[in-house]
Amino acid sequence: MLRTSSKPGPWPQASAAAQSPARIPCMGSSENPFPTTALAIPALWTLAKAHTFTSEFAETRCKAADGGADPRVDGGSVPCGDRFPAFAGFDGWPSKQPLAGLVHVSAEVFASPRAVGTFVVSSAKTGEGRRLRRSQTTSEFDAISMPAGSPRGALENTAMSLGGGFRCLFGIAISLLAVCLPCWAQVDPTPRQLVQVGYNQPIQGKAPFAAYAFYYHNEPGFVRPNWTLRAAVAPVYVDLELALGGLISPQTDFAVGLAGGGFADNYGEIRRGAWHQEESFSGHAGEINSSLYHLFNPLPDGATPTSLMEMPLQGVFRVGFRESIFDRNARTAGGFELPDDLPTGFVRAGLRWGGRDPIMRPDVAVELSAWYQGQARFSSGDYGFAADRSVQPSAHQFWGRALVANNFTNTGHYLEMSLTAGAVLNADRLSAFRLGGTLPLGAEFPLMLPGYYFEELSAQRFLLADALLIQPLIGRWDMLGYGGTALVDYTPGLEQPGHWHSGVGGGLGWTSRNAAWQVMLGYAFGVDAMREEGRGAHNVGFLVQWDLRRRGSDSPSDSVRIQSMVRRLNASSWRGFNRLFQK
Repeated sequence: MLRTSSKPGPWPQASAAAQSPARIPCMGSSENPFPTTALAIPALWTLAKAHTFTSEFAETRCKAADGGADPRVDGGSVPCGDRFPAFAGFDGWPSKQPLAGLVHVSAEVFASPRAVGTFVVSSAKTGEGRRLRRSQTTSEFDAISMPAGSPRGALENTAMSLGGGFRCLFGIAISLLAVCLPCWAQVDPTPRQLVQVGYNQPIQGKAPFAAYAFYYHNEPGFVRPNWTLRAAVAPVYVDLELALGGLISPQTDFAVGLAGGGFADNYGEIRRGAWHQEESFSGHAGEINSSLYHLFNPLPDGATPTSLMEMPLQGVFRVGFRESIFDRNARTAGGFELPDDLPTGFVRAGLRWGGRDPIMRPDVAVELSAWYQGQARFSSGDYGFAADRSVQPSAHQFWGRALVANNFTNTGHYLEMSLTAGAVLNADRLSAFRLGGTLPLGAEFPLMLPGYYFEELSAQRFLLADALLIQPLIGRWDMLGYGGTALVDYTPGLEQPGHWHSGVGGGLGWTSRNAAWQVMLGYAFGVDAMREEGRGAHNVGFLVQWDLRRRGSDSPSDSVRIQSMVRRLNASSWRGFNRLFQK
């Protein structure tokens, strides 16, 4: 079961015995040449058209002190760099006079009660600009300075001239690019204290226990300013990594990791939608590894990226050793021979452009990555009933992901889409990719199929597309819609009719006022899942995130949120935590 990791360090690795770089939501049908995800495309287009940024681009008379070097708004009473109260009603500018020739102000006006306004203020003389955002909690504005020639102002002004739905879609792409350009790709600089809980429960049939619960801690400046400690702690598993920034070179960090505990390498035999408990067993593991993280395109200190090619590109190289110890559980058949304990050496190499935060709903994320992992098993051979299956002496895993996510502060909508593909050479049950379930933080690359059992499908090759859409409902409540589709080439011995698998789901989400708590409740239907009654399966579940750093505090100002968002997109800010205390 190729699962990507049980580690909280910058990018988990597939366990020696059971590892898969992924799980994420899916859709599709073996009988229908057009997967059900195709239905999401016109739906998303319709939504985009319906919620096209209802922007009113107005001009206001502005005066600038010192010949335009220090823009001021409305008569020069308030410097653009300071906070100032929201305009009355927030449905238009108080003045519509022609531009004074010194400062250009563009205003986006949104009807959503969660809307925040974005204002770009630029000096016609110097080109220097400020980007102002309306605070959600105080109805005030924060300003962030932008140097002359900053792409943000230029891109936003370009988007203003476009019309209709194309303007909307172009604006989405441009806003993602503008936010992601100035991001880092070294060890995660963001302090984090998160509690994550997730659970899936099938409504019909029996399946392995599918859940995770862990505390995630990231502490930059641990002991020394350039050291970072990451820790993921579950009831029966601990995963630690200490990263030493700039140890090899100014752009190359070195890290050491240590992990171990119970039930990390459990194996559940699922064939044609039926869980064979007599052929399933428990797996415990310990691991030690070392990693290098190299930033290929560093910028001078204080410089801001001005082109797409300057978006952070990071290389990751890891070597390690993992020992998997297998044990019978209460239902394992007496005549079923377990595989030998599995010591494995592994090497992982990858390139990641951009990245995604290790949280339920990042403000923005863009990623394009490609990975290889090789495993050398020092113990291999046959196991099972009369040695009817085997552990290969080596396995070579390849996978890649393209992902985009954005939290539209103008409407409150959240959209995340990804495309993941993978292949395994010398695939066996313990090195295959496992798809199924809806546990987004169960692995670094979660291969989710709504409505299916967790890790129901075993694949030696796959292609998976999925999407998640969150729409504000009322107050702090949201409505969720998600789905995905996968094309699967099964692991030998675990084949079933049809290669397309699809799932769809929906539910409700709730966020506390200070965003410390996020809760999602969902129902999912596995369109092509095999069950005793035929095709189709039902599943319910929930996800909970508790951000301890937000306890008892008001929502941070938008300037803080934007700066934090800029820091988050880096290849080492996430540590997947895989198969925690699963039985």
